[in-house]
Amino acid sequence: MLAVIRNLQPHPDTRVDCVESNTVEVIVLPSGALRLTYVLNGELTDIRMPDAKPASRADGLWQHTCFEAFISSADSPAYREFNFSPSGLWQAYEFTD
Repeated sequence: MLAVIRNLQPHPDTRVDCVESNTVEVIVLPSGALRLTYVLNGELTDIRMPDAKPASRADGLWQHTCFEAFISSADSPAYREFNFSPSGLWQAYEFTD
């Protein structure tokens, strides 16, 4: 099993001063699946969090509070984008370039 921890940077247009750090741990499971664990540190009471919902797909999460993952192989411009909201909503997209 391979595990990597990365410090994440906010998009320059959406900086949030109350966030001190944002990390993701990426674990490649023996099956080849990925497990992503995001950790956000700071004055989190200053962040407006969405209400909890049953886990289901929803569009537009990237416009609000969500974590994202962009996954590709080194030999192709194609990639997949995953959005994960603290509410439980999620979305997955597939792009050719």
